Amino acid sequence: MSDHLIRTSLPTAIILIIGLIYLGTPLAAQPLPIANASFEQGRDGPDQWTLAPGADGIWLHDHASAGQRAISLRGDGRSTSYWRSSPVAFAPSQLYVLRFSARSIDGKEGAPMSGPLFCNRDIGDLATDWTSFSSIFFTPMQIEDDNSWLRFGQWRVKGALAFDDIRIVPIQPVYARQYKVELGEGESIRGNTYSFNAPFSSTSRNHSRPLSSHQCNFNTNRWVFARDSQVVYRHAISDRQQLSAKLKVGIGYYESGALAVEASANGRDYIELGLVSAAQTQLFTLPDTLLPAAAIWVRLRSVGKRQLGPAADPGALQVNSYSYEAHIEGDPLYLRGRTHFVAIEEASDESDIVIHSIGDAIPGGDNHLELSIDTKASPPSTIAPELSIITHHSTTHSTPLPHSLHSGLNALKIPYTIEETGSHSLALSWPEPTPFKATIDLEISPLYAASYGHILPGSDTNVALWSADSAWKISRQRPIPTETAPALYISAASAESEAVQLVLTPQQALKKFRAHASDLHSDSGAAIAASQIDLMRVDYVSITHPTDEIGVADQWPDPLPILPPSSDIAAGYNQPLWIRVAIPDGTPAGIYRGSIELNADTYHASVPLVVEVYGFALPSRMSCSTALGFSFDEVVRYHNLQTESQKRQVLDLYFKSFASHHISPYEPAPLDPLRVSWDGLEPQILWQAWDRAVEKALTTYGFNSFRLRLLGLGGGSFQSRREPQLNGFGENTPQYERALGNYLSAIEKHLEAKGWLEEAFVYWFDEPRQEDYEFVNNGFAKLKRHAPQLRRMLTEQVEQELLGGPTIWCPVTPNFSRIDAAVRKSANESFWWYVCTIPKSPYAGLFIDHAGIELRTWLWQTWQNGIDGILIWQSNYWHSEAAYVETRQNPYADPMSWMSSISAPIGSKRPWGNGDGRLIYPPLASVAAQRTSPIIAGPVASQRWEMLRDGIEDYEYFAILRRLLDRRDELPATDRARYEHLLSVPMEISQSTTRFSIAPAPLLAHRHALARAIEELSAPPEP
Repeated sequence: MSDHLIRTSLPTAIILIIGLIYLGTPLAAQPLPIANASFEQGRDGPDQWTLAPGADGIWLHDHASAGQRAISLRGDGRSTSYWRSSPVAFAPSQLYVLRFSARSIDGKEGAPMSGPLFCNRDIGDLATDWTSFSSIFFTPMQIEDDNSWLRFGQWRVKGALAFDDIRIVPIQPVYARQYKVELGEGESIRGNTYSFNAPFSSTSRNHSRPLSSHQCNFNTNRWVFARDSQVVYRHAISDRQQLSAKLKVGIGYYESGALAVEASANGRDYIELGLVSAAQTQLFTLPDTLLPAAAIWVRLRSVGKRQLGPAADPGALQVNSYSYEAHIEGDPLYLRGRTHFVAIEEASDESDIVIHSIGDAIPGGDNHLELSIDTKASPPSTIAPELSIITHHSTTHSTPLPHSLHSGLNALKIPYTIEETGSHSLALSWPEPTPFKATIDLEISPLYAASYGHILPGSDTNVALWSADSAWKISRQRPIPTETAPALYISAASAESEAVQLVLTPQQALKKFRAHASDLHSDSGAAIAASQIDLMRVDYVSITHPTDEIGVADQWPDPLPILPPSSDIAAGYNQPLWIRVAIPDGTPAGIYRGSIELNADTYHASVPLVVEVYGFALPSRMSCSTALGFSFDEVVRYHNLQTESQKRQVLDLYFKSFASHHISPYEPAPLDPLRVSWDGLEPQILWQAWDRAVEKALTTYGFNSFRLRLLGLGGGSFQSRREPQLNGFGENTPQYERALGNYLSAIEKHLEAKGWLEEAFVYWFDEPRQEDYEFVNNGFAKLKRHAPQLRRMLTEQVEQELLGGPTIWCPVTPNFSRIDAAVRKSANESFWWYVCTIPKSPYAGLFIDHAGIELRTWLWQTWQNGIDGILIWQSNYWHSEAAYVETRQNPYADPMSWMSSISAPIGSKRPWGNGDGRLIYPPLASVAAQRTSPIIAGPVASQRWEMLRDGIEDYEYFAILRRLLDRRDELPATDRARYEHLLSVPMEISQSTTRFSIAPAPLLAHRHALARAIEELSAPPEP
């Protein structure tokens, strides 16, 4: 991913090879024989690769492969199949990177599999474009032929996948350094507290700096323990003594046996801390007999009889989280660990070369390579290193600078520049006197983008003031920009909200900081009152478990609490303010000017604010249907609400937030559900309270959809189902059929009379498996028979077995098919789509540790694909009862959305993704210790909540222009073509669901062009 495109994909020559690689100590080249797969044209299959028995796979001529081939598999949605290589000569306890390309041909659901048998990786949702992947893995202490082969295949995928360009390279880690301390991914020191969270979901998978050795399989993001499995971590922080320590081990899947947790101060003599024999997270405190110590070994060892079999069964238990924390001696230190990996492609035995550091490796950072060369040659020599920076769209070369080498140890420091985020490779090389070449792959998180922002009037050397578009997520330590702008700038239509970020970077702390906005005035005398301008503080949450490869453990911006009357701003860090302007309906078009006034002890600044109001208004109800889950029970719990009056007051505040963001919750009447009693087989439906709530939802709040919860159909999901029954009668009784018909027809007639059939939808089964299709169709058939006008929605892609059931198809974004959609639309069916725990990168998603613009871009992709609506399973998933058994989760302190008890055992922590299902936060007071009094307040917005609103409003720009064009038959052909062109999303904004810009500038430019076109077509025709 880069500032321009989120993922590069297509290999120039599609070729599957595992060739001769070199392994160094420290970086001297030694040949490592690995099975060679020569993919020659005309062969029946790849050399030294075989298809597993019963697998449906072919030796594919891919259309983009320039005559080369790739391996492919077709799954049936129920089974597993794969291609396997001959045994690979892996060295024990060695780091490797596995690089490959993959794509979906028409595969849906399930999981593509990749990697060696002892370190499998399930890829997730594959794009149809060729996409490049890389996975790091650390080999076991002992490797046998029966587990040293590579496996590329599928688990329960329905459809075909292809894999290509597979390469294995030995690598060496380079860790973040400060003074004598080295820390890798998952490690940090804050003051005198050392913390480690095993980075199982990162690129490095099973590897981490503390990992000492293992004899254990790893699957995607968890250790898989069977008989005789063990994993050993060694925790040492330079030579600093650990004075106390504790650790947590989380078992996410348990079948049998136990996990022995043991500790040692010398790596030989272990004492048992305890046994874990259930799916739970357990805390262990190290005994005083082991401390103080400079190093602590922790051994996780399986105690049981089950053995991992050749079919890769899940083993006896799985460890999906491991963390360690210690109080260390010495001066306080603040360091967050990072790991990069060096691959040596060419080296000589005449020198030992060690790369010690690659610097910050982020845009605007202190970027330089530090290396040492211990040369064995006695005469002096000269090298001229060249450092190339390779991205998907460019290669830049540094000017070679000669360095004289003397016999013995030589130190070199080579600077370089990073311009953007995304995938990079650093290639260091020199040809003489002995050739050397090394590459370092970097995945630079969107958090570290630095290609944006403008210095504002009022900025000085003490407090830098600068602006950033609302779609950027601003790192706490991002460098101050150099370009300037005359003011904060916002553009919006009447009845629209839009925001910009004002960033303060003080050199000294600002005490008692306050800010307020002035009224805004246009040259014509019109005004926007200061009360229409919200000032919010951009708060940060600490990500310790990145969602996926583009996430990073760091402070990420997300919550947007209202700026308090007075607060302090720390020195040396960026503190963004969120400036949101709500343009009142009916505001005349024009340029409005005002200011944001900033004050603190001994500080004052005034920042100009310019708002351009377009000459049209957004409607009260949006064209894009929205449906988001919302748990009012969770609100009641976090707000400590007791009375009916309190609940209704707070519900109104939450619904006002939904309304101002044009977002419709599933349930419009959580306090007034539809109640039914029975007079024999005749339903007596109490409409009054429910009608009143729905009327308010549709007219006052402007919601454009609501979920209709119906009795009698049963329900469920891919996990389980509930059989149909109504009023005590089972499905196969005549009483059931008659009662259901009476009930459904009464519902339909009432909604038709109220004019609500276009807003209501039935969502009674979620994400069915193929074996659920018959059950689902049975339910849809009843709806179709008794209430044919009710809209029937299903969270599933188009499948032949489901045709005739749903009238609204709602697939997860990777499973949307334009071809299927075109066919079903011709049958008067419509399409929504959804995101949730999936998809992850490279798709646009809802995660905190993704690019800020993603949810806004998702709505542009919604328009781009002719989709009518969006769905998200939840908006306030603040607490996991599986992960937090005795206490309430604090979403500000723990941003991870852990699996619920429906998907995970009580006491276990299995990650879904940071911020999944959590687009709003409870008030800060709700997570204060010992707070038991009621909290009458609305939700705290998030940056992602704001981006969702902006995307929905952007969608409306397209919809307004479409409607205007449809009414203007008299337009000249050239004018019509120009306007029609604007209705297509430009490629520089979104090429596909996996390739899109993370920079807001192209999107904002096209939005402005849409606004101008709407103004032109809205103007009365000239006489």
